[in-house]
Amino acid sequence: MTGLADHQWRRRFSSSLESLLEGFYKPALMEATLSYLAGLWRSSVTAFGEAPGSAMPEDLRKSPLRKRKALRALNDTDPLSRRNLGIEIRQATLALAKRWTPVQGLISRHSRNLLQAYKQQGSMDLAIGTRHVDDRFLESTSEERALYDAVEDFISTQYAQATGQKKSAVGFVMTIYRRRLASSVAALVSTLEKQMAGQQQLEEDAAASEDDDFTSELTLDLEGMQSAFQEASLQGELDAIGVLLHQARPLVGHDSKGAEFLNSIEELQAQGYKQVIVFSQYTDTIDALKELLIGAGRTSLMAFTGRGGEILQKGGVWEALNREATKRAFKEGKAEILLCTDAAAEGLNFQFCGALINDDMPWNPMRVEQRIGRIDRIGQTHEQMQIINLHLDGTVEADVYRALKSRIAMFEQVVGKLQPILAKASSSISQATLVSREQREKARAAAVAAVAAVKQEHEIKGLDLDDVLQDLDAIRDVVNTLQLPPLTLADLEAILRQPALLPPGCSARSIGAKDFAWTQPGLDKEMRVTCDASYYEDNSDSCELWVPGSPLFPLALCEGFKDEANQPSRAEFQQAVAA
Repeated sequence: MTGLADHQWRRRFSSSLESLLEGFYKPALMEATLSYLAGLWRSSVTAFGEAPGSAMPEDLRKSPLRKRKALRALNDTDPLSRRNLGIEIRQATLALAKRWTPVQGLISRHSRNLLQAYKQQGSMDLAIGTRHVDDRFLESTSEERALYDAVEDFISTQYAQATGQKKSAVGFVMTIYRRRLASSVAALVSTLEKQMAGQQQLEEDAAASEDDDFTSELTLDLEGMQSAFQEASLQGELDAIGVLLHQARPLVGHDSKGAEFLNSIEELQAQGYKQVIVFSQYTDTIDALKELLIGAGRTSLMAFTGRGGEILQKGGVWEALNREATKRAFKEGKAEILLCTDAAAEGLNFQFCGALINDDMPWNPMRVEQRIGRIDRIGQTHEQMQIINLHLDGTVEADVYRALKSRIAMFEQVVGKLQPILAKASSSISQATLVSREQREKARAAAVAAVAAVKQEHEIKGLDLDDVLQDLDAIRDVVNTLQLPPLTLADLEAILRQPALLPPGCSARSIGAKDFAWTQPGLDKEMRVTCDASYYEDNSDSCELWVPGSPLFPLALCEGFKDEANQPSRAEFQQAVAA
């Protein structure tokens, strides 16, 4: 048998075997999944009633016969009703089962794309902004290009010299150097200086006592990471770091992104965006941007990093703020520019701000999405949000982001569904940073190709929320079935103001216009609660939203306000309050 014939035979056998295994296992797996979902379906129907019409997949709505078969398979406890389904009707039944589970009955989830559909249909009056993303690919200077080449040579050399188990650890630390350089020259310089100081200390300790069993690792200011270097040739590394510092220090505050950053601030404010949020991965970069802005005469500044919040006072003094005070001060307009690390990418909501600058782009694009999510929220006061991303052209990071942008509308809509594609970005960039100069161009091309090769439709698994209610004509049906909750937040606040309505052992006293001191059996001290959603959002670190589901909300309270059908009743509540 020739090599070609052998190859063809193996390929055909492999394909046949794969088909055989898929044909044997897939129906069994699908049947088990369908049986499990059918049980959830019956529980949902019992607890919450029949599924809304909009949950019905389109192919079942078009065929009453297929619809009856699917519903029979889900409602019948006899497994035979599901075992005899054809593959197409089985898939449609699975899709239907996923759309009406206890989770759907208890939680109403809406993606931003779906909320946009609500708004376009006129079903809901929501304040939802649209995104305008401006990716700016900046040309690097000859000095910057030389620094990038030198850092990449240093990284590849250190990685190549590592052996055994140390290789992966050294590779990890080397990628941190590369991430820091991608953020800013200032972040790289800070890291190199700390590394040099640590390595010099190691050398001094080794020289002072060759007999000491020195096992401690160098601690770097790399967001809590420890250095993996324990190589004997410390002097060679010190010499290399010294050369890099000599190249890098003159560029701090004078790099290409600095001028474009200041220009971007001016552009956004000229367009009417009075406040701008700026994101970077590292505190060192934020500190450099502070100095850059102050040097340009901009002093209406705030910052939020791992150190907490800060606001610039007269005289150039930075005053410390906690998280709540930071949110409140920026919302009150006490600063035009808020500089943040990713420490602010969760928990700080700024829907009153319509402009955001990403001064650096993390290797994982989902981190960028989390940043944008700080302003892209329900209640966004600007009809259009302006988002500026700064890239340094000629780098592997810029190549990968450009490939993503050409393939999908990167960050112009919520990219949650694209996680399988975006997950490739970080690993592809990382792999491209450790190779020698001779292999560098090939590795960069491979990184771009890896991202471009991901098949979106086949990679994305699970339930697509937009697909569940993609029929806009059905949206009105859903909205029309919505009912106001039996008790509103205002009703709950009225209860807090009348402690006599509270269960035994519970008490509340007003401590402000919108908050209360709450006590209940088992609590060692008073807890601060509120029934005002906006107040809670601004004070979530020290205040609990007092609603059903909160550990501070007594479930026994609901028992006193039920009607004859044993359902929560607002009329019963109002009678109790009036009495």
